[in-house]
Amino acid sequence: MKSKDPQPPGAPLFLVIGSDPFRLDRVADELDQRYGHHYEVTRARSGAEGIATAVRLLDENRQVALVLSSLSLVDTDGWEAMTAVRAQHPGALRILYLQPGDRDESRLVQRPLQMGLADHHVLVPLVSPDETFHANISELLREWAGSHGLHLEVGQLVGESDSSRVHHLRDLAGRSGVAIAFHDVQSVEGQRVLQKAGVDQSQLPVLVLWTGLALRNPTDVEITDAFTGGDTPDWTTFDVSVIGGGPAGLAASVSAASEGLQSFVLDMTAMGGQAGTTSRIRNYLGFPRGISGRELAMRAFDQAWMFGVAFQFSRSADRIARAGDLFVTHLSDGIEVRSRVVVLAPGVDYRRLQIPDLEQLVGRGVYYGAAVTEAEAMKDRDVFVVGGGNAAGQAAVHLCRLAKSVTMIVRGPSLSASTSAYLIRQIQVNDNIAVHTNTNIVGGGGAQALEYVELRDHHGNIHRHDAGGLFVLIGAAPRTDWLPDELLRDEWGYILTGPDVALDSEWPLERAPLPYETSMPGIFAVGDVRHGSVKRVASAAGEGSVVIQGVHVFLADEEKYVRPF
Repeated sequence: MKSKDPQPPGAPLFLVIGSDPFRLDRVADELDQRYGHHYEVTRARSGAEGIATAVRLLDENRQVALVLSSLSLVDTDGWEAMTAVRAQHPGALRILYLQPGDRDESRLVQRPLQMGLADHHVLVPLVSPDETFHANISELLREWAGSHGLHLEVGQLVGESDSSRVHHLRDLAGRSGVAIAFHDVQSVEGQRVLQKAGVDQSQLPVLVLWTGLALRNPTDVEITDAFTGGDTPDWTTFDVSVIGGGPAGLAASVSAASEGLQSFVLDMTAMGGQAGTTSRIRNYLGFPRGISGRELAMRAFDQAWMFGVAFQFSRSADRIARAGDLFVTHLSDGIEVRSRVVVLAPGVDYRRLQIPDLEQLVGRGVYYGAAVTEAEAMKDRDVFVVGGGNAAGQAAVHLCRLAKSVTMIVRGPSLSASTSAYLIRQIQVNDNIAVHTNTNIVGGGGAQALEYVELRDHHGNIHRHDAGGLFVLIGAAPRTDWLPDELLRDEWGYILTGPDVALDSEWPLERAPLPYETSMPGIFAVGDVRHGSVKRVASAAGEGSVVIQGVHVFLADEEKYVRPF
């Protein structure tokens, strides 16, 4: 047997805790055999020993990637030991390992998983190699590496740390599934990157790609095309044009293309829509460990691409018009895309606070949405999250791992009206998350970046709090102001479809509108932009999949039903 190479100095660690020697050694040995070239495996035979080891590793500036514990230890519960370890190593993932076939353990492990006291669970490997065990560990390592920026970087961005434009470009890259490194222009590494690329700092920010190409103050289109190779389709006439690259739009494109329809997807930012900024979706069917919005979007994008879907990002649709038997979508870059059917899935925009002093600091401590790319920058800061829905709850749970404190500002009397029960449980067990109900944010400010926020309580009193970050998730407004007047919307701008359209006397055909069909036959709407939608990722993906059935019905009877407007 070939001897194992020693780990590199300072290699990340797996900390395995267990009081049963057989289980402890089975888990640790299997990890060491598979991952020992790059990770160090350390064992602890009690909770106290595991906690002491974590403290020692912190003093040595060592990084714990995964902490795995048996459910029961001689001196405490496994989840309590892991919680103490995470206090020293907040980036570590917590995994409980169970004996296969042990029904009592399987039942008991549900509570810490539901409460957010453990992140995942695995079964003790009883054979070697146990590929099911390793498949789970590899997925967990991928999650850990992604959250710590340990992936191939295809570019280096140099700019000012408090620049809103830098924040936007980092967010755009992250949501596009592209890893880039950021260096402050005043740092030694930032100056080195600029010097090597042969550019000065007169046109910041500068993005230097792996090819050596330097983009000076790039537009969204330039940076997106650089990542994708400028994926302009070879033709501009399709069966289906999908406006919006979130879960609803991506699901529609996958369903359409898999059934032989030439499909095109357009999104004004990056794939994933608002869902692409979500730190973790825990209630999406088929992902027991949860999945980040970005990862879900990347998987859906790959799936659609394999079916031949054409994409364009960082461009918007400015107008839709009818031209004979086709719809013409006019894009912001002058391209005209023709299609037999249009599926509208543009999603919604975050509602703004309308507080001038805070609006001036967007991208400099104030962020709309979860802003996953900024989580690392919130380490040891006092962070505020405005909103009481699932998105706000997910952001708070994600940020609390690194932030000194997270305060949720909720306008209503409780979280229960708009937040899932599993998220409320996780919020309650995190000691550094506080929830202020019946409270509104009324002000804030700072010199170059956010320094404080002002909150008004239910008595009308205003309090000032130091703040290192503010994340705003207070609902959304539909992106529909660019659509033709013939397309009916409700008083808030959401698109009417199906039965809601049928109630209007302006419907031009003898048949009833198809499911998800708008007041303009041949144009469908799905996802958050649709009147009456559930506003959940799973339901948006479901609508995107189901709408193609109506598309087929429309196309089959196209000559009979289509009339000029």
